[in-house]
Amino acid sequence: MKPNLWIYQLKKNWYNLLGNDQDFPLESRIYHSFSIIIIISLIIFVPINFLLGIYIAAVLCLITIITLCLTFYISRFKGKTNLAIFISSIIANLSLCINYFYNSGINGPTLLICAITLFVVMMVVRKEKLFTWFVVNFFLISIISFLDYMYPNLVVVNYDERSHQFADIMVSYVIGIIILYFGITYIRNSYQKEKNSSIEKALILEKLNNEKDKLFSIISHDLKTPLASVHQYLELLTHMEIKSNDRKWIESNLLKTTIHTQELLSNLLQWSKNQLKSNDLNLFDLNLKISLKKALEIINVFAEAKNIKLNVIIADDIIVLADVDMLQLIIRNLLYNALKFTPKGGVVDIVASTVYDKCIISIIDNGVGMSKNTQEEAFSLKIKSTYGTDNENGTGLGLVLCKEYTELQGGKIWFSSELNVGSVFNILLPLAIKRI
Repeated sequence: MKPNLWIYQLKKNWYNLLGNDQDFPLESRIYHSFSIIIIISLIIFVPINFLLGIYIAAVLCLITIITLCLTFYISRFKGKTNLAIFISSIIANLSLCINYFYNSGINGPTLLICAITLFVVMMVVRKEKLFTWFVVNFFLISIISFLDYMYPNLVVVNYDERSHQFADIMVSYVIGIIILYFGITYIRNSYQKEKNSSIEKALILEKLNNEKDKLFSIISHDLKTPLASVHQYLELLTHMEIKSNDRKWIESNLLKTTIHTQELLSNLLQWSKNQLKSNDLNLFDLNLKISLKKALEIINVFAEAKNIKLNVIIADDIIVLADVDMLQLIIRNLLYNALKFTPKGGVVDIVASTVYDKCIISIIDNGVGMSKNTQEEAFSLKIKSTYGTDNENGTGLGLVLCKEYTELQGGKIWFSSELNVGSVFNILLPLAIKRI
C-alpha cells in the first residue's frame, strides 16, 4: 500500500471511530478522541509500573482502561455521552486518589496526572458542569494533600532508587503532554472545520439572499410591465371606441406580451421548484425528434410571427437518455432566446448529431450575439434583464434553468458567441444504451 493511501486510510478509520459530524456533536467527538488517546497511554503505563515495582498503580491503570473502554462504547455506540463522561470522570478521580497514596504521594506523578485529567474532563463536560468538576477536582486534591502532610505514614514510597522516581515522573510528563498535544490539535482542527462550515453556510445564505433580491427585481419589473399593458388596454375598451386597425395592432402586441409573460412565469415556477429541491428526475430512452415535436411547434409560432426561418435538422433514429419535461424546457428556452435576439428575416437552426455514446444538440442563430461581460454571467442570476430585437423582455432565468437541468441529466452545456454575428449553444446528452 502506498504511504499516502495508508495515511488516508488511517485518517478515515480514525474519524469513523470517533463518529461523524452529522450524528455526534463536537463534545462527543472530543470525548471519543481523548478516550482513545488515554487508553493507549495507560496501556503503555501498565508495563512501566510493573517494571518499577508499582503494582497498585498498574492495577489501577488496568481498571481505568476497562472503564474507559466501557464508557467509550456507551458514548460511541449507545449515544449516551453525558453518562459516559460522568462514569469515567468519577472512576478516574477515585483511581488517582488511591494511586496518590500507593505511588509516593507528593513525590510521585499523581498530581501532574490529576491536572491533566481535570483539563480533559473540562474539555468534554457540558458548560454548566465546568465549575462543579473544577471544585470536585480541587476538593479531592486538597484532601489527599492534607492527609499526606498530616499523616505521611499513609503514603507508600515505591521508589527503590532515585532513577525510578525520575523515570516515573518523566514518563508521566511525556505521556501527559502527548495527550494534551493530540487533544488540543483535534480541538483546534474541529474548531477550524466548524468555522469553515459556518463561513460556507454564510456564503450560501448570501447567495440565496442575492438570488431572492434578483427574483423580487424580476417580479416587480418584468411582471409589472405586461400587467400594466393589459390594464391600459382594458381601460381603453371600457372608455373609448377603438378603430379596427388600432384594435388589431394592440391585440397583436398584447398577445406577444402575454406569450412572453407566460414564458417568464413558467421559468420562475420551474426555478423556484428547482431551488426547493423538489424536481423528480425521470430518465427514459427518448426519441429526440418525437420528444421535441411539441416544443418545436410552440417555438415555430414565435418564429413565424417574427419572420424567422427555423430549420430543424434531427435524424429520426437518435435516442437519448433524458427527462422529457426537462429536455423540452431546455430546448424551448434556448430556441426562444435565439429567436429573441435574431432580427426579423433571420435564421435559427437546431441541429442534432451523435459522437460515440453522446448526442450534441446545437442551436445556431445569426442574431446580435453577446458581449464578453454578458458571456461571463450567462449562466448566473447576475445577468441583467435585456430586450430582444423586437423589444421582447427577458430575465436570464432561462439559461440558469438550462444549465441546472442539463447537468442534472448528466449532460453538459456550453456556447460561443460573437457580437453582431450570432451565437451557438450546445447541449451534450448521453445516448440511450442499445438493448438487444
